[in-house]
Amino acid sequence: MKKLLVLITQIFFFFSINGQKIQYDIDTLTVEDGLSHDAITSIIRDSQGFMWFSTQLSGLQRYDGYEWKNYRCNPTSPSSLSSDVTWGIVEDNDGAFWIATSSGLNRLYPDTDLVMHYYDHEDSEGGNDYRFLYLDQKGNVWAGTRSSLKHFKPASKNFTQYVLDPAKKTGIGINWPYCVLEDRDGTFWVGTSNGGLYKLDRDHGTLARYPIDPTDSTSLCNTVVCLYEDQSGTLWLGTYQGLYMFDRRNLTFTRVLN
Repeated sequence: MKKLLVLITQIFFFFSINGQKIQYDIDTLTVEDGLSHDAITSIIRDSQGFMWFSTQLSGLQRYDGYEWKNYRCNPTSPSSLSSDVTWGIVEDNDGAFWIATSSGLNRLYPDTDLVMHYYDHEDSEGGNDYRFLYLDQKGNVWAGTRSSLKHFKPASKNFTQYVLDPAKKTGIGINWPYCVLEDRDGTFWVGTSNGGLYKLDRDHGTLARYPIDPTDSTSLCNTVVCLYEDQSGTLWLGTYQGLYMFDRRNLTFTRVLN
């Protein structure tokens, strides 16, 4: 069976607004159209309007609507990607791109195609296999491994690691960090694969976990895959069991049902 990736550039769905149905079109791009691989791990649109795709096995691609530009790992070139296994990409304020790879953090300068590599200590928790990226308000990089959350400061090139004893309720432990959000107050929230939601105390280097009650149908799911803060300051959580709204004042979660 032919491998196929469907890129939804305009989502096709119908919904009712004042009795009217609005139709959106779907465009598709496949490996036959130039995609290097059908396993896309992240997609962004940069400040110049280009689309960028990180792939699971074929590096990074840029698409201008007509042509593709490929960025791959070349063992003979130290200025290429450090790995073709790429999990995430973000653009910083300088127009450069940070890339999460299975072998370190990469920073790509698109004007010259130069790629810089950054590594934490090999014996650090989670090593240098990075699975997602987040850029905070100060331009610092947050990167998640399978078992830790790391904070990288480009200015000093230093890594700070957030991992505590998995037996402690204040630590992220063996939980896989899925996402990070810095809210309007500068507070950092971390969604994980098994531990639900954490609040990061950067001053003390600890992560406080919000309780989960498996017997309570309204309790937060233990897998939080995305976080969003709306204009009113409400925190929304996407989970494996649907959408939740978090009331930070009363410390309660509300599951949004159909």
